[in-house]
Amino acid sequence: MTAVHDDGVRATGVETTTRTLARFAAELQFDAVPEDVVEAAKTLVLDCLGCTLYASRLPWSRIVQDYVGAEAAAPVAGVWGTGAATSPSLAALANGTAGHGFEIDDVDHRSGLHVSSVTVPVVLALAEAEQGASGTEFLAAVIAGIEVGVRVGIAISPGHFLRGYHPQGTVGPIAAAAAAARALRLDGDRTAHALGVAGSMAGGLMGAQQGGMIKRFHAGLAGQGGVVAAQLAQRGFTGTDDVFDIDFGGFCSTLEGVPGATERLVALMPGVGVEWMTPSVGYKVHASCAANHSTLDVVQDLRAEHDLRPENVESIEVTTSNHTYVHCGWPYVPGDVVNAQMSLRYGVAAMIATGSAFVDQFTEDRIADPSLLELTQRVAVEADESVDRLGSDNRHIVRVKIVKSDGAVLEGRAEHRRGSHFAPVGRDEIVAKFRQLTEPLDGVDGESILSAVLALDESDTVELAALLRNAGGS
Repeated sequence: MTAVHDDGVRATGVETTTRTLARFAAELQFDAVPEDVVEAAKTLVLDCLGCTLYASRLPWSRIVQDYVGAEAAAPVAGVWGTGAATSPSLAALANGTAGHGFEIDDVDHRSGLHVSSVTVPVVLALAEAEQGASGTEFLAAVIAGIEVGVRVGIAISPGHFLRGYHPQGTVGPIAAAAAAARALRLDGDRTAHALGVAGSMAGGLMGAQQGGMIKRFHAGLAGQGGVVAAQLAQRGFTGTDDVFDIDFGGFCSTLEGVPGATERLVALMPGVGVEWMTPSVGYKVHASCAANHSTLDVVQDLRAEHDLRPENVESIEVTTSNHTYVHCGWPYVPGDVVNAQMSLRYGVAAMIATGSAFVDQFTEDRIADPSLLELTQRVAVEADESVDRLGSDNRHIVRVKIVKSDGAVLEGRAEHRRGSHFAPVGRDEIVAKFRQLTEPLDGVDGESILSAVLALDESDTVELAALLRNAGGS
């Protein structure tokens, strides 16, 4: 059964997965969200803002900010850390790029999606365009985007990643569109069309991890696409309103590339609004690809316990999943910062040398340090297909063997990375990370931002938006 609105938007009585997710996003009320989900969302927002403000001053973020400024759009949404404003879609482009700008933003283990950089900038930009929104409406929209995006990402993972797609660029527009549609208070029909438009915006190649600035840009493009998709649907523009369910040319069937993705998404539908994905999104404690983290955790522990230094380490052997090997285990060739952040071998070398793989280990000077480059040559990475047979949830299992120069052999193992939902970190650690990232930044009132985020369910977004826009901006 179908019906057509006066503006031409088609409605249908067929309850597809697309429509189930669209209706969930459209109808989600803050009062229906459990307290632990709300608290998780606030922590994700805080982490996102710290990561974004830090990266907003880096070269690739500045280039996008310059592009956005040259567009001379209506100045209704802040470009964080610049003092400038632009349109909601361009603000999402600039702030989303910075949000994913230094490999320190959150990541959901199951979907591979960095959820906050494609939802938080989107919703706050749209709220600013309406002269503010309540904190509860802001949080509800962010949660709607996370819940929809993670489920769609799970359905097509890990197959589409192994085909070379970057989930941030493919699933990101879906999460952003769901968040934007909820922020604009679209009904279920228009939200389904927004998702359908966003589905055709899916793009992003994992080759971006080899170098260049483009990997950072995937999140910005996704956020911009989500805003555009929702604003078009608001005006009556129609998309593929069963985009997740089509057998040929649908989102799941195309990006996964093998049968079963749509069926996996169908299986996730009974949990919508009952089993919440938001609290299970993980955080990063190292400024490196998440697939490297379990190895870095093991090396960090062994280094501290056995006083490891470059001069007393003969070799390091890492055995992990084929998924991680393909993603990050390749031989390290010096290039730019993103290449080093994606490299398992470089991360291990930095950890052995300093006991850290955070932001200060990924500067242009540091990644060209000859002593670190020599140390990467002592790191070997081997794929073990038996790890992959344990399933995607176990893809970060790692075994590390370190041979010291005196012949002593040290071994360590980790099943999951610290910060994932399997080995979670608390809000206190995220607050400490936020401060570590923002305290060195001139003009950033980190404590006021922190207070505004933690009070979002009792206030509005006006103060927070102003603090972010003017955080160090001229």
